[in-house]
Amino acid sequence: NRARCGLPLKRPHLKQRHTPLRLQLTLGFSVLLSLLFLLAFVAVYEDTKASLLQNLDRDLLSLARTELSSAVDGPNQGPHFHGDSGAQQGVLFQPDGLILATTSRLAPDQAQQMVELGRRHPGAVTFETAAGYRAVILDAHLAVLPQARLVLRLPLEPVWRNLGEVRFTLVWW
Repeated sequence: NRARCGLPLKRPHLKQRHTPLRLQLTLGFSVLLSLLFLLAFVAVYEDTKASLLQNLDRDLLSLARTELSSAVDGPNQGPHFHGDSGAQQGVLFQPDGLILATTSRLAPDQAQQMVELGRRHPGAVTFETAAGYRAVILDAHLAVLPQARLVLRLPLEPVWRNLGEVRFTLVWW
């Protein structure tokens, strides 16, 4: 009868398997919720990273201005750095590459690399990330050395360590 009416024949041994609607909804919402958590994780991580770098830049610029304000303390005294107790490394140089002063723990080859970095970024205050450091490059504006420029850098390791802790917290959350 079914074949004459154009209906397919019933074959009980060939049952079609349908995924229940409840299971489909559960899987769909689980995937959606997982994606939302992933997006939230990325947003929090990127916002924290930007905030940490912004704070580092602000501290680095403040430190650079402090060093510049005391780079030449008195007459007959050459330019020098005071902040050798911290993690910062700096070089004060002329536009032609002549090094005027460096922090005490800065190796000569590293000082030369910092001068080259400073010469690549003439003009306004510039922040640069290179070789595990965050550096600020700026004109010194010293009365006795009007052309001098300063490159001061701090290690990024504490920032990366903090970001690792944030990542760990977010993953376990």
